[in-house]
Amino acid sequence: MKRIISAIAIVLLVLTGCASTSDADRDRTEITIMLPENPGSGFQWVWGQMGSGHIELTASALNNSGEHAFTFIGTAPGHVTLTFSSRNMETGTNTAQEVYSVTVYDDLTLSYL
Repeated sequence: MKRIISAIAIVLLVLTGCASTSDADRDRTEITIMLPENPGSGFQWVWGQMGSGHIELTASALNNSGEHAFTFIGTAPGHVTLTFSSRNMETGTNTAQEVYSVTVYDDLTLSYL
């Protein structure tokens, strides 16, 4: 019986820890997504969004390590599917795609997968 109670207590502690981690994710007022990019290749990341919520790009910069940082804030609550495509700017063809699921909460904090 003591083992069962101990096991239940451990499970509750783990679940409580998981809940607090997701709450910490909700405290984000902005998110930054980093994607590798080589401007000399002719390919650039372009992005679009679909869904019931809305996000806005507030900053976009290529850093020295070859990563492009895209920073977003929430402007309307709901769910957003954020899609990045690596596009050859000369031909208009896409070679890679990254998709993120973003939730904008009522207080405009964000979480994403």
